[in-house]
Amino acid sequence: MDQVQQEIAGFRPQLYAILNVVDSCPRQRQVSSGVLMPRAQFEKDLNHLERVIPLLVRGNALGLPYWRRRITSLSMHQDLIPDGIKRVARLLRSFDEIEHKST
Repeated sequence: MDQVQQEIAGFRPQLYAILNVVDSCPRQRQVSSGVLMPRAQFEKDLNHLERVIPLLVRGNALGLPYWRRRITSLSMHQDLIPDGIKRVARLLRSFDEIEHKST
């Protein structure tokens, strides 16, 4: 297991805790039920988060827990594209830095 895969594995307990939180978002229910999202949807969501997460340093209206759920929900599907694991890990690291700075 390389370093990136180890980092992702370290986030799994967090991921499962987040997915067990009652959430009205249909995507969260779909992920927790084990249904895989289509590859195109994964890539679209990942691209969106890669653009949005760096902007969170300026503040956000939705709150940091929302954005963490969005990122961790993608880690369930990260193997849909060749560089998905690295990109999700990079997003999680960036988000951790933003979260740390905001506390």
